[in-house]
Formats: sequence, C-alpha cells, structure tokens
Amino acid sequence: MKLKNMARTFLSYDGKPVEYRGMTWLRKLPILAIEKPMLMIPVILLMVIGGIMTYGKTVRELQPYLENPTVGIIITYPGVAAEDMEAYFARPIEQKMTVLDEMTFIRSNSQEGRTEVIVGFDYYSDMNKHKVEVQTLLSNMLNELPIDKDNTSNPWVVHVANDNVPILDLNIKREGYDDVRLREFVENTLRDRLEAVPGVQSAIPFGGKRRLILVEVDRDKLAGYSLGLMDLKKALEEQHISRAAGKLRTPERNILVRADERFRNPVKLNDIPIATVKDQVVYLRDVANVKDTFSEVTSAYHFNGKPGQLIQIVKQPEASDYDVIDDIIGSQDTGMVKAIKDFMGLPTHPRPGLMDEFVKEFPGLTFDVAYNRKAFLETIIANAWHEMMLAFIMTGIVVLIFIQTITPTFIVLVTLPAAVAASFMFFPMAGQTINTPTLMGITFVIGRLVDDSVVLIEVINRHLKFGKTPKDAAIDGSQEILLPNILSALTFMIALTPNLVLQGTMGTGFRGMTWPMIFAMVFSAFLSLTLNPMMAAYLYKPQRDRKTNIVDRILKILLFPFAKLIEGTVWAYRHVLALALDNRLIVIALAMSSMYIAYKIWPTLGWEGMPLQDTAQAVGEIEAWPGTSFQETEAIVSRVEKILLQQPEIQLVSTQIGAEPAFGTYFSGYGVRTVNRAFFKITMSNKEERVCEFYNRWAEDVFLLDSLFRPCSELSGRDIWQIMDGVQNEALSSVPGIRSFWLMEMGATPVNTARAPVEAVIKGLDLEELAKIGEEGLAVAQRTPGIVQPFTSWSMTMPQYHLNIDRVRAKELGLAVPQIAMQAYYALNGGMTSEFFKPEEGYRHNRLLIRYQPDQRMALEDLKQVMLKLPDGGQIPLKDVATIELKNGTDLIYKEDLRYAMSVLAQYRGVGLRMATAGVIMGIKTSVTLPKGYTVQPKGLMLDMMDNLYRLYSALALAIFILFFMLLLQTQSWVATMAIMVDAPLQVFGAIFFLYWRGMYWSPPVVWGLTIATAAVMATGIYLLDKVEQERAEGKSIRDAIISGGTIRLIPVLMTAITFVAAFIPPMFAPPTGMDRFRPIATALIGAIISSTALSLIMVPVTYSLLDDAKEYLGKVFGARPGTAKNPAMAQMERDGDGIQSPLPVEAASLAEIAPNGGAETQGGSIGEPKRGEFSA
Repeated sequence: MKLKNMARTFLSYDGKPVEYRGMTWLRKLPILAIEKPMLMIPVILLMVIGGIMTYGKTVRELQPYLENPTVGIIITYPGVAAEDMEAYFARPIEQKMTVLDEMTFIRSNSQEGRTEVIVGFDYYSDMNKHKVEVQTLLSNMLNELPIDKDNTSNPWVVHVANDNVPILDLNIKREGYDDVRLREFVENTLRDRLEAVPGVQSAIPFGGKRRLILVEVDRDKLAGYSLGLMDLKKALEEQHISRAAGKLRTPERNILVRADERFRNPVKLNDIPIATVKDQVVYLRDVANVKDTFSEVTSAYHFNGKPGQLIQIVKQPEASDYDVIDDIIGSQDTGMVKAIKDFMGLPTHPRPGLMDEFVKEFPGLTFDVAYNRKAFLETIIANAWHEMMLAFIMTGIVVLIFIQTITPTFIVLVTLPAAVAASFMFFPMAGQTINTPTLMGITFVIGRLVDDSVVLIEVINRHLKFGKTPKDAAIDGSQEILLPNILSALTFMIALTPNLVLQGTMGTGFRGMTWPMIFAMVFSAFLSLTLNPMMAAYLYKPQRDRKTNIVDRILKILLFPFAKLIEGTVWAYRHVLALALDNRLIVIALAMSSMYIAYKIWPTLGWEGMPLQDTAQAVGEIEAWPGTSFQETEAIVSRVEKILLQQPEIQLVSTQIGAEPAFGTYFSGYGVRTVNRAFFKITMSNKEERVCEFYNRWAEDVFLLDSLFRPCSELSGRDIWQIMDGVQNEALSSVPGIRSFWLMEMGATPVNTARAPVEAVIKGLDLEELAKIGEEGLAVAQRTPGIVQPFTSWSMTMPQYHLNIDRVRAKELGLAVPQIAMQAYYALNGGMTSEFFKPEEGYRHNRLLIRYQPDQRMALEDLKQVMLKLPDGGQIPLKDVATIELKNGTDLIYKEDLRYAMSVLAQYRGVGLRMATAGVIMGIKTSVTLPKGYTVQPKGLMLDMMDNLYRLYSALALAIFILFFMLLLQTQSWVATMAIMVDAPLQVFGAIFFLYWRGMYWSPPVVWGLTIATAAVMATGIYLLDKVEQERAEGKSIRDAIISGGTIRLIPVLMTAITFVAAFIPPMFAPPTGMDRFRPIATALIGAIISSTALSLIMVPVTYSLLDDAKEYLGKVFGARPGTAKNPAMAQMERDGDGIQSPLPVEAASLAEIAPNGGAETQGGSIGEPKRGEFSA
C-alpha cells in the first residue's frame, strides 16, 4: 500500500469495507509506521533518547520547588529583652505592614536580641513586587525605630522559604589551628570560595570561636579619672580612624592625602590617648586592657558528640542539589553507570570537588560530611525507580498470564519503558524536575499505559484469524481501534486536568505527580498508533504459517491453572449477571448497602495532612530552661548526644548548640536560636537495613504466608518513630534541666505554616495570662490519646533584673532613663564602636567591643556598682538612682495578626492528624477557662489539610462533571452515560474499606488517588455498554445483549483492572525508605479499582437495564414510539454494518463475534463468549 495513494476505505475483520470518518491525519500514523519503519523508528528513538538526555540534565530535588509567598524582616540588637524587641521593633513594623495588598497574614517572633516579622501573601502573587513594597515601607519608617547605629543591625528583608535551608553540612578540622584561627580561616578563606561555586546562595559558618578585639575596662580605674564608658568609646572612634584629607594637584599629577590612623596590631590600641585629666594624659592602657581574643562563647558545633567547626551550604532555588554538592565534595560513579562500567571492566573515576582541592592546598585540612541531602535524594530516587521497576514486572506478569504468548506480551511491554523515557522530554516545558512526586506519578500510571496496547493487540489478533497478512491486520486493526483509544486516553487526561490548578505546597506535589502521568499517557497513545502496529506487522506471522513455539507451549502448560481459573470466572460471571438482571432491585439495594457501610466506616478512619514517612533522617530541638548558661546547655546537649549515639540505628548526629549574632543568610520563618537551645540533624540507617520490611509486611498482611517468612522476623528493627520516641523519653527522664525536647522525621511538616504536625494556637492580649493558659494546655495535650512529645512555644520563666529608676533623683542629677540604660548596657553587655579594626588583607573587618572586665559584670552587686557618669563630670553607682527587682519574663514573644499567641505543639502516633489536633483543641476548650478575648484554634498542617481537601474535592467533582459531558458527547445517550457514571461512587467503598483494613487515614493524597481511580474505572462501564449497544444493534433483546456483551467484555475489563492494580501492590505492602507517603494512595487506588470493577460489572448493566426500561416507559407515557430508541450513532452503525466505528471506546472483541463455536484459541490468547467446558487457554 502506497501512502500517497492511501484511500479512506479499510476492511473489517470479516472483509467488509469500512469507511472511518474523522481524524484523517491521525489515521495516517499507523500506516506510515508500518509502510515506512525506517522513518518511524528513528523518530521514536529520537523521542526516547531525547527523554533520557533530558532526564540526565533535569534538576534533581527532593520535592518540587514552590516559591512561598512570604517575606521576612529581621532586626538584631544584642542584649535587648524579648519584650523590648517586640514593643519597639516588631509592633510598629507589623502595624505598618497592614496596608499591603494581597496580604494574608502577619506574624512575628521576638526573642532576646532578635525580632522577625513575617508577612504572607497570596500564592502565585508577584513576590518581587511585594518584596520591594515591604522594603519601601520599611525604609519610610526607619526613623520610627530606636535603631542604635553601632549595635542594631539595619532591618534585613529576606524571602522566607522551606527550601531555603542547608543542603550540605561540613565539619571542618585543621591540624595546628585552635578554635579562633580555624573559625577565622573558615569564615574568610573557605566561605568566600565556596560562595563562588555556581548555584551556591551562601556558605554559613557556625560554632568555633569568633575573633574579637575586646576593650576590657576596669570600672574603678575609669571612675578614678572621672571618665565614663561613652568617653572611652568616643576617644577610640576619634583616634582609631581613617579619613580622606583632600588632594594635592600639580600640573604633572594629582596626589591623594589620607589620615589613616588605624592600628593593624590591636595591642597598640593601648597607646591611644583618651583624655587629659589635671594636665595628665590618660592612655587607654591606664583604664583598660585591649585583647585580641574571641567573643563570648554562645554557640558550638558537635559532630557525633565531638566539638567541631561547621560550614553549611544553602543553594539557590533554581539550582540542582546534585550539581552543587558534586561541585563541592565531588562525586563518583554510582547506580547504573557504575554497574555498566563494572560489567565492562572499566575503571570508575571519582570526580574531585572543591573541598578536595582545599585539602591539597591547605596542609592539615580535613572535613567530614555531617549532612548530605544528595545522599538522601539518591536513596529516594533509587527507591522510586525501584518501585517503578516492580510495577513494570507486576504488569508484565499480569499481561503474560492473560495473553499467554511471548510475542504480543513483548509488544505490549515495549510501550512501557518507551513511553516513560519519552515523557521526560516534556518536563522542562512544564517546569518539572526529577523528584519523588514526579517519579511516583509515573509509577502510578504504569498500569494504565498498557491498556491501549492490549486492546490493539487483541483487535489485530482478531483480524489475523480471518487470513489477513500481518501488515493488513495491523493496518485495519489500528484503524478500528484508533478513535476509542484516543478518546480513552483523553478521558484519563481530562480527569486529571483539574489537579493541575491545585495551590500550595501539597498542591505543588500533586501537580508534580499529575504532569508526568499526562506526559506518559500522550506518548503511550502515540506509541499505540505507531510502534505497536509496526511491531505487530513485522513480528507476527500469517495465520497459515503460524506455529506455536516451544516457549509458548511451555507457558501454556505453566499457565494452564490460570486459564482454567479464567474460564471458571467467565462462566460464573455469566450466571451471576443473569441472576442480577432477574433481581435488579436487590442488586441496587446491595450496592446502596455497600455505600452505607463505607459512609459508616469513613468517620472512623481519622484524617491526616500528609502520611507519616520513615525518611531515615530526623531533626529535633532541645531547649533548656530559660536563663540556663551556654556552658550548662552544652553539657545537657552532650548527655543527650550520648543517648542518641547509643542507638544502633543512628549513624550521624550533627548538632548546633546556642546562637550566633547573625544566624546565617537563610530563613525558614521559625528561626528561633538562643543560647539555651540546640538543633539536631540525625541520619539513620535506611529502613530496609533496620527492618526486613518487605517480608515482615507480607507476613503480617498475608497471614497464610506468615510461617514462610517467620525467620525474617529475627532481622526486625525499629522504625524511625520508635527510635525517636525512645530517645525522647529516655532523655526527659534521665537528663535534668530540659524544658522541651522534640524529634520528628525530616519532612514531617512540608508546609511553611507548620512548626510541628499538631499545633493549637491560643491568642490573647496579656503575656502572663497566655503563659498560664499555655501550661494548662500543655497538661491537656500530655493526657490526650495519640499525642507524643508535647511542648509549648515559649514560657514565662526567663529570669530578669528590672531597674526601678527613681525618676526624680535621676532628674536632679541630670540623668535621663535612656542615658542610664545605655551606660549600663555598655558596662554589662558591651557596645560596639562605629569604627572598624583593620585586620590582615583578605579578612573581614571587626569592630571593637567595649565593656567591663569579667569580674565586674557577674553578680547582682556588680550591677549595683555600675558607674554612671553625670553631666557635670561626677560619677555615682547605679544603686543610687535605681532599685533592682528580680522577675520572670519571657524568652520568646510570638504574635499572629498583631495578637500575642502561645502554641501547644506535638507529634501524633496511632491516630490521625485531625483527631489528634481536635483532641487538644477540645480538651483546652473544655478543661481550661479562657478569659474574654482569648481564643484557641488549630494551625499549620491541620489548616493546610482542610484547605487541600476542599480543593481536591472540588477537583474531583469537576473531573466527574467533565467526564459526564464528555461521555454524553461520545455516547449521545443519557441512559448509557448515567449507567457509566455509576462507576464513580462505587469506587469509594473499596477505597474506604482498604484504608480501614490497612489502618490508614483519609488524607489529601487519598482524594487525589480517587481522581485517578475515577478516570480509570470509567473504562469498565464504557467497555461493557459499548458491546451491549453493539449486541442490541444486531437485534437482540436488552437482557440477552447485556448478558452476551458483558460476558464478552469480562476478560478485557478484568485484565485492565488487574494490570492497573498490580502496579500498586509493591508500594501498598512494602514501600522502601521515603515511599511511605505514597502508601495510602496505592492502598486507596487498589481498593477503589477492585470494588468499582467488581461492583460495576453487575451494577452498570443492571442500572442500564433499569434506565432503559424507564426511558421506554416514559416514551409510552408521553407518546413516543415504543421500543428501544437508538441514538444516531447506533442507527448509523446498523445501516453501515458491524464494522463501523462505535462511538464508545471499543475493546478487543471476543472470538464469539467471528467464530461460530463461541471462541477458539488465537495468538494473543483472545477469549470468546464462553460456554461451560468450551474455554481454551
């Protein structure tokens, strides 16, 4: 057949001429592929290779990146209490920001020396514009803030993002370097060069000892000269300075003049004259001692319990974790590349990174990788591919069982890897990256990808039966099935389309799973039009030359029990269907009963936002009681680290203790760092190494196999939650001084509005009252079932000395309250000079810190003896103008929407998120007396879960609505459409029952999975009623048409459903590390497809029968012609013959259509309308 002479007339399976209307350009594709294979093969290979190459270049990350619509404002003022940071900085900034457009919330955290204001906006708003607006408002109000230019940082506007956290932690060591030199080396040399690596946003040092030029003042000597600390500060700023002094100009040249009086050697600062007293020059050395030392230690880093020096790498949002980390620590061949090289005997060459160059360049330098997100990401991606391969294998097994010959099975399965590989080509166009959701989305669609190919192979087999050549059979078969396959794929893709408009962090994950499914479906449909008919044309043999090869004969022997099982299933279904048609109301009642059972079970499931998952990585925070010194905090943390490292499953513990003045350039919205807190990153062995997961779960769930897998139970270990809860309980019971300690799996709170999975926010107007209510709420949480590791966000236990200044006495002496406070601040906390000490070239500048020597700023008596300089030059101790009172203050002030807030936070175990959160909320409302104006409400994951459920319900409803009208357009029959739509609610019973059986919760991922199930299960009704309509068009009664058509379509329907289910079995029973989150989706999908297939095989025909009777009755009542009214498409089919294309998607017909004996064996294992005892494998 020549393409240029191609006619639009083809032959049906029995030789009748058929004219297929529409989609002319698509109909040329199969012919082009068959007639010009050397043209089509390169095109397909180009797509596959292009997809593989795109995969290699696409950014790999843990989760899809979403720009969080939040902006943060940070101000630091060392030594200032949380109450003052809130009153003088957070509050005025919050009030000013209320005028912003598209703003959704304002919250703030104020702690000692630091305040953070976070402004939230609508998703997908223009964040660059909003950031500029925030910066503009802030600039206009700077004069309203009490900014001390020497000690207060300028307000810093940053983008708040969950992904704006370190991807790599390095523990740096260098032989011969003490803590000060090492910190200086890291902060200057390493930091600058690491930040030059492409994709690196910032490199942040932490721990060690920071160099400081310290001026330690002797209080008594300074007072002896009638000088104050501010005199000393002024003198240093005037003497230690560099300024321009003009320019000399001559006809020949210009010469700059400078007054550079800065000292390179800090010891020489002692020689600075600071005053003249009684004709005597007073030098700095007379009243103080200048030291080149280190700042007060308020932070430390431990790696596996030992002190170290940390540097953290934060990547740019668009950068790849793989590329950034490989550039820094190097890489080596892993995975498939390593396997290929090992097989070929080729050497593997590790690629050195920048740190390897540093090791060679700087003698004695070594480093440890304390945390590496790439390693975790590699595990997750490898496990996702592992699940995908298992899905391939399970699908192949199912196809082989049904088809029972090698050639058609091979043709069907070739489509899977080709469609998956080619789908990656579209990733950049949709802004997708390689991450867990995208790979799992492909895994979930694998069962659906083979449907088009299976149908096509069945139809080609039917054409071959009547003596056509393989080429002719492939051409005619592809034309017959083209339109239904295209419409079936469109139905699936259209049902998924509403998921593409979901918003938020969870919505981004759902979109990440949906796009790959659509891409794979597009290429699968294309391959079913090109690759499949082409392979069938050249791999099949004509009917007269066909011989069963030895492999097929062996398969038929091995699979004979399955063949008999299928035969029995078909025979039983025929009789059950006949019985159902005779008892239609009973069938309807049984179906309604199943829905009622699902309705009663559903509330008992519990709800959660995102399923818990064992990621083998955990984070945690420990807080000592407010007021605890850094040294005592470090001692407490060391004892907890010992407990952690005693756990055999824990491999690495990276601990940041305390706080630094400027904690990094990244910000996630809850950056509370104080000297009495420590933050942990914990790396454990993978779940597969800790628990013999696969065998234990199958032994547990498939109890008949329990005895077979019992030996594996000796390998059983603890999951991540058992490890974390055990450590937390032991630490709280054995280590004194801990106020709160929590641990949770990394990624447990995937949204930027959540600090812990369970959060109840109490809002009010008074901090002391909130603290009291918070403690009562904590007690409620501790006794709430399912709640573990509860704690409150802050407490009113911070010891503070309050100065009660005698305002009259101070006025008499010429002192104002700010002057008194400032002089005390410089004496005790210390204040910075405005001028910088000039260090060695290439090193960052440091300012000078002035304060009393240590033995004069330790006790209460030292506070009383702080000397205040009077305007007339005299001096008095602080106790002469103020009394001192010890009170408790707060270590943190948290606000939401301009109201004070206290959060009760916790993890949950054994109950759903909604039940856990509701238990705490209701417990507080019933057990705690809330004053007027105080409220308690859920926050974080709970609100995000409810919002996403609402959006997903809307998406599911929209998908069903679209499918309804699409089916109506296809069938042109309200009866058929309504009967097919019965499938939609039937799936809910199976999903809920399977979740209940597996002890899982209702969640947004489950609802998303039901959207997929809705798209998949519609095919059952379509396949059934398509054949029923064809049978009725031949003149059969409706009852006979339903029984005949249903029996013929049973095997294709079962094959489609079982193939789809098979792909989900591995993630349902034994998900590897990082895949637990997808387990409920797989469980709900399996339940939905099983129940909808089993029930719809009966319910759809019964409903169709009832609706048709109702239609005929109404026709009689209103005077319509009695009998079955056929839609125009059916009438056209009757006029033109059997071969005309059905408006419904058709599936491979049974041999009952073409053989008088009701079915016979054919290559591909097509099964005809059976009679008991006539089934052939």
